[in-house]
This record gives sequence, structure tokens and C-alpha cells, in this order.
Amino acid sequence: AVPVPLALRARLRNALSSPLVRRWCMCEWFYSPIDARFFRANEFERVLDDEHLLQGVPRATRAQWTAVKARLGRPRRLSAKFIAEEREKLHQYRRAVVAVRGTGTYTDDVMERLVAGNHHVAPLLDVRQKVMAYVDGELRTGAVLQQLTDFFSYVVRFDDKDTPDHVLQETHLMPYGRVRAL
Repeated sequence: AVPVPLALRARLRNALSSPLVRRWCMCEWFYSPIDARFFRANEFERVLDDEHLLQGVPRATRAQWTAVKARLGRPRRLSAKFIAEEREKLHQYRRAVVAVRGTGTYTDDVMERLVAGNHHVAPLLDVRQKVMAYVDGELRTGAVLQQLTDFFSYVVRFDDKDTPDHVLQETHLMPYGRVRAL
């Protein structure tokens, strides 16, 4: 481990004492394995790759940029409608991942909902696997006791003995370490 200077450690501790900073950190870095690939996907890079503009093209022509802009559509504003549409995309992606886990096959319907070009899905969490869980507005560490039959929920026992076992959706869990892909 890299030693952290005391002054930096004190500043970090002070910053993390703020509920807003802790919430921002959680939103920025806490991803369940089922959502991680969705959030890492970059639609702009995908379109550039489809148009063969990522591999060594120093400058795109007007026709190439016109094609890229046509594929991306009209620029979007941050609105309630936009957020609702993005949330629906996330829910469709989650349903597609659950469908692939359940059947083990990719149908055309499922493929459309998965992030194009990246067909790996995170596997189910293992029993006794160490996880970080979002419970009651806080992050807590624990271990998976049992996977429930709906492919989306787990019983988690927390390291803090005062916290009772909880049934949590996979979207509220994040494993320690790397996540293997199917």
C-alpha cells in the first residue's frame, strides 16, 4: 500500500464527513456488476468506431462528421423526459441481462437491449462472496448468504453484527475485487 501523508488523510477525512460528498462518491463509484458495463458504455465512441474513425484517422471529413451526427440524432437537453428515457434504457438493459442469465442465450430481442459490441454479462454473485451493500442510505460490508430464485436478489449478512441480515436487489450490491464476465 502507498503511504498517505497525514495532511492529505486529514483533508480526506474532513471531506468525507460531509453527507453530500459521501453521496457524490457513492453515486460516482458504486456500481453493481449488472450495471457496470451499461455505465461504462460510450455511445459516441461506439458510433465513431462504427464509422471507422477511431483507428488512426487524424481528421474526419465533413461527410464523415455528417454521418456521425445523423447516427447520434439531435442533441438532447437535460430534462425530466430525458432522465426518464435514460432510466428506461437502464431497466431494459437489466431485463436483458437477467434474460441472458436465465436462458444462457442471446435472442435478437435481448441483443438489441444489451450494449452493442459488448455482449459479456456479469455473473451472479457467489455465496460467501464479500460485497459492499447500499443499505439505509449507507454503504456497508458483508457477505452473500443466499441467492434467491428471482436472479436479482440476495440475502446478505453484514460484518457489523448489530445490523440484521437483509434481502437486497443486485443493484444495491457491489463485489470486492474484479468481476468475472460470462
